[in-house]
Amino acid sequence: MLKTLCLSIAVLAMTIGLIPQAQAFTKDSLVWKKCTACHEPAGGKIPRVEEIRTTPEEWTVIVDRMSRLYGMDLNKKEMDTLLKELCSTQILTPDELDKVSYLNLLNNPQTMENPVGAEQGKMFTTCVRCHSAGKINSYRMNAASWPKVRDLHLYLYPTTVYQMREMKWVPEADAVLANLAKSHDYGQSWKAPADKPTGSWLILGYEPGKGEYRGQATITSVGDDDYTVQGSLAFTDGTSENFRGDATLYGGHALRSRTAHNGLKTLGAFSFTNGTIKGEHHYPAPDFRTSSSTWYPAAGTPKLLKVSPGYLLTGEKTKLVLEGIKLPGATAADIKFSGGSVKVLSVRRIGPEALEVMAVSSVNS
Repeated sequence: MLKTLCLSIAVLAMTIGLIPQAQAFTKDSLVWKKCTACHEPAGGKIPRVEEIRTTPEEWTVIVDRMSRLYGMDLNKKEMDTLLKELCSTQILTPDELDKVSYLNLLNNPQTMENPVGAEQGKMFTTCVRCHSAGKINSYRMNAASWPKVRDLHLYLYPTTVYQMREMKWVPEADAVLANLAKSHDYGQSWKAPADKPTGSWLILGYEPGKGEYRGQATITSVGDDDYTVQGSLAFTDGTSENFRGDATLYGGHALRSRTAHNGLKTLGAFSFTNGTIKGEHHYPAPDFRTSSSTWYPAAGTPKLLKVSPGYLLTGEKTKLVLEGIKLPGATAADIKFSGGSVKVLSVRRIGPEALEVMAVSSVNS
């Protein structure tokens, strides 16, 4: 009886061991249908695909390369679906993506990249001669995947060795990639949060050449992490903009918008985290203006969010604009300052979410 029981337990254990691990992509997914023709599933995972985490923009580059070089048949609608599926688990975390967010809009942001430390210096010498550091920092891969970056370059761009003839590119690239395998390791697949950006939003932002602005927007879901967006902005220079368009949420946090502001098309890249939306939208040529903004839930509790300008001139009257959610009516006696002797002369409402305050400081504030 005991032998029979032990044998049954052993057989059960072997059977459990044969049960495949849960896969990030089911056989019904577009990732499975499009990628497994070349990347044969092994151990319950799709090789290469599930060994990389990167941004929606870099996944676009990767998928486009598969289409151009290896003949993967893909139409526009399928590309949109494929990117959403890939980013559901194979995207950077919000903190990781934030560090390379200056590349999101592909708008030549003029960000100065400087190496910190000897290892980054070697990476700049080996890689940043052709790529931005942001592109390299946009990837997290396992130890087996990083060396394949070298192989890809030697296969697609064999002249790399000769163009970099002042260095021993292959061994030096190997050393850099070995270090990246440690500093930019795969970690673990991403799990998208359940929160969605639907609802009404208060927008506070700044646009070079036009100044500060505030506005409102409504985001409505149309299903499958796609949304419609519409709203308006009022600038301190007296101008205003109405905008409408659509947006896509990747991995539960990377929000990408395509809107028209007073008829001018813009692209937006935002991070939806901790209940707020923060990022930029960019006008194409010839304007090349990039506007930065933060969106706050309009249905939140009363809260002061912004004071501009952020300073007072000693002995001079200064006009301050207080902006926030559901700001109540106030008198001069209701406004208090910390860190200095400030006298509030007057308060008046200039909008449903803004108050104008005239104040004077008698000490440096």
